[in-house]
Amino acid sequence: MKLHEQSQQRSALIQGAGASIVQVLARARLPASAVVWSSEGDRALLLTANHVIEHGHSVRVTLADGERIAASIVGRDPKNDLALLQIPRAARPAAWADDAEAPPVGEIVLAVGRPFGSLEASLGIIRAPALGQTKKDDVAPKSENAEGEDTESTDSQGSTSEPPWSDDFDVDDPWQDTIEKLGRSAERAVQHAEEIARRAVRNFELRYENEEDEWDFPPRRRRRHPRRHSHRHMARALRHLRRAPTGALPTDLTLYPGFSGGPLLRLDGCVLGINTSAYGNSFALPLSILRETVEALQTREPTPKRAFLGVSGQSVRLPAALASELEQEAGLLLTSIQSDSAAEAAGLLLGDILLSLDGERVMTLGELHAVLTAERIGRSLTTRLVRAGGLMELNVQLGERA
Repeated sequence: MKLHEQSQQRSALIQGAGASIVQVLARARLPASAVVWSSEGDRALLLTANHVIEHGHSVRVTLADGERIAASIVGRDPKNDLALLQIPRAARPAAWADDAEAPPVGEIVLAVGRPFGSLEASLGIIRAPALGQTKKDDVAPKSENAEGEDTESTDSQGSTSEPPWSDDFDVDDPWQDTIEKLGRSAERAVQHAEEIARRAVRNFELRYENEEDEWDFPPRRRRRHPRRHSHRHMARALRHLRRAPTGALPTDLTLYPGFSGGPLLRLDGCVLGINTSAYGNSFALPLSILRETVEALQTREPTPKRAFLGVSGQSVRLPAALASELEQEAGLLLTSIQSDSAAEAAGLLLGDILLSLDGERVMTLGELHAVLTAERIGRSLTTRLVRAGGLMELNVQLGERA
């Protein structure tokens, strides 16, 4: 096949997979990518990298046809850097590869993303075996003869087979292990330097000329100093790097900003995994990890709903006469009231001493939290309190904790 025919084939492959790749809008500075995991009825599940949504105020996605809709978070797995999203719309699932066998080292792969609406791609290979696989020793194996003595394996002519590097490599050299360790340390240092450079590019602030009104993120405080790029800054960046999970696929791909969460494609169009830059180098999470994570997130019990009042306080003793009258020794002194909360709407003030809510005694924050149950959400409840030394009652309609 001619070179231009191969180029056209790869371009068609990327465009074909693009229907299952969406843009994720959750970070203040940079969008990311996601892949359609499955679709049933008028709902679809999406897989993306957890680190691209963990600090987002809200999550929205832009589909392949340009439609932008809100997405809900089904669950997150920070350990494997995966997040499962759901959208109220059908979408075309990706063509997932068979995970029965890990791809061989050197197989050509493509990383595809949709960080800015249109498809982007990067070409590379599988750099090393999947993490955790047993590596075969290149040294010729030994066998035992009839007397139980170890002998080196021989070829068909009877000559002793030697590894191709036998002239330059001495297995008995005591310094060889040290040399290997130094080589591995140098490789890790290069990987760390590449990740720092990649994070610097990814954190570069992008301006959206046509979408400024749609982004509703609070301004971030910027502190600039001529000595900002010091060894402490580098150490802080390195501390964020995590160990890739067992089974992750190392690649030599360049994951450009916004590629995290996008698919890793074989040349037949099947998806081998999800790309992520959270582990200090280019890695892809294979289908075995994806399937296990999706099953765990879907079967995980949802967080129970809780009612929300919007106050903070501390327990205080009541005057002896009042305590005797109420048969209650203490109350909850309100030390802060959250704006736009149920407490503010009901007219609670700083310095009020909360005595009861819906007939339940409240003397500590723990007792207050015990009263804030799901069945009380939206109901108008009577709260009894002490204000300026006198007893009074107010009606409060509890909200729901976000």
